[in-house]
Amino acid sequence: VPCYVFDEDLKKHDLNPLIKISGHYLVDDSDDDDSLFINICRDLGNSGGEASNCPAGSAACLIHEGHAYDVGRPKEQLKRHDQDRLVLSYERLYTDDEKPDFCLGHNPAVTITFVCPSKRGEQSAGPRLTAKTNCRYEIEWVTEYACHRDYLESKSCILTNEQHDISIDLRPLTQLPDYVTPYLAKDDKDEYYYYLNVCGKTSAGNCKDSTGYISSCQVKFLNNQQKVAGRFENQTLR
Repeated sequence: VPCYVFDEDLKKHDLNPLIKISGHYLVDDSDDDDSLFINICRDLGNSGGEASNCPAGSAACLIHEGHAYDVGRPKEQLKRHDQDRLVLSYERLYTDDEKPDFCLGHNPAVTITFVCPSKRGEQSAGPRLTAKTNCRYEIEWVTEYACHRDYLESKSCILTNEQHDISIDLRPLTQLPDYVTPYLAKDDKDEYYYYLNVCGKTSAGNCKDSTGYISSCQVKFLNNQQKVAGRFENQTLR
């Protein structure tokens, strides 16, 4: 299901970085007898350890008394609850004969509430179980990914975020403006060429303007028509 949402200011709240292609998250729970594993917006995929026996297609899986139960699959796309909270809902519909006995006649369901931390850089403890009744599980996760995207943006070529162990520096990719083999991209029809530099200006393609900030130059192959396609003074690293 879609794993992002836009608020009223059209700012994006994006949980896609939390999706595990393989593996899972173990939900923090005071119950030592059961283990609850989840993935975000998709099924658990290839998981090892205890979760290796989880039913195919499950996005939430409970290990109870040595058996693995599917307790939730994506029900609907991510929703915004309020300014600082996003909600993701999972559900597993069983026939009356299939329902696990410990669910006492109810279909399992999981609600995950993602909370934007009140202070930037506040440490996240990961997903935490806050309530459970008759196989209805409520989970809370404080994470900066619940905040709008400005929290994970940079106007320079460096993006760091200690909470998510992110440290990105694109400066080694910067070429000299007149580098002999500039970065080049083409469209599918080879109609346009795009000469690029990363975090710096380029003279490739011979685009010119008065700013001195040209980092992308579009050249039409047939007539060598040139157009400035981007300036690094307006760059955003996400």
